[in-house]
Amino acid sequence: WRWLKIVTSPRLLTYVYLEAARFKSRPGRTVVAASSLLRDDCVLAYPRSHIDVVPPGVDMPSHTRTKTQAREALGLNQSGRWLLFVANDYARKGLGTLLEAMVPLTDEVQLAVVGDTKQRAQFEARARELGLTHRVQFLGSLPDVSLAYQAADALVHPTLEDSYAMVVVEAMAHRLPVIVSGYPWCGVAAQLIHDQHALLLASPQDASALTSHIQRLLHDTDLQQRLIEAGEALERAHD
Repeated sequence: WRWLKIVTSPRLLTYVYLEAARFKSRPGRTVVAASSLLRDDCVLAYPRSHIDVVPPGVDMPSHTRTKTQAREALGLNQSGRWLLFVANDYARKGLGTLLEAMVPLTDEVQLAVVGDTKQRAQFEARARELGLTHRVQFLGSLPDVSLAYQAADALVHPTLEDSYAMVVVEAMAHRLPVIVSGYPWCGVAAQLIHDQHALLLASPQDASALTSHIQRLLHDTDLQQRLIEAGEALERAHD
């Protein structure tokens, strides 16, 4: 049905033609993909193309604020253990699973949600259904997302689909431990070793497994420090 839609649309046929022209193999031409996940998708469609993987880098931040100052600026309480979720597509990046994973956790564990999306009202309603209103704060779009990284204790990114996931490398650069979907759900996971750089989720829709990862991370200070140091070292090598 999708192909029928394409062949009956001059506009879509033009897009297909232009895309095929971009991927056509020629001497001296290579296509650069941000991750091996994205490269594999491209090869399925254009097997004769020359495709290299060059992961994106990140600017290493200068830490000018303390965690206390960052939380005060965002209106977050100082006593909680704050998880951070950053995305403009809450559904595709796994906020539903994360909210379910929050339910068994103690009230001390709270969640800051950053991102501007039309889905906000839907997920605010879901948080109310789960009894999480007092533990989840929707911050909307921030002019400086680094403020949220500085305020948080960990980033959780249970994405269902991400060709790379810049939020993961940004969090690591800000010295945050990370829980993220493994390969093939998330492109950056191909660079990460479970328990060394991050905690990798085998399934982004397994809320109970995500709860276990969060509990382990928040209660194991040695694990936190190991992930922080290895994550920051990885990003310094990809600045």
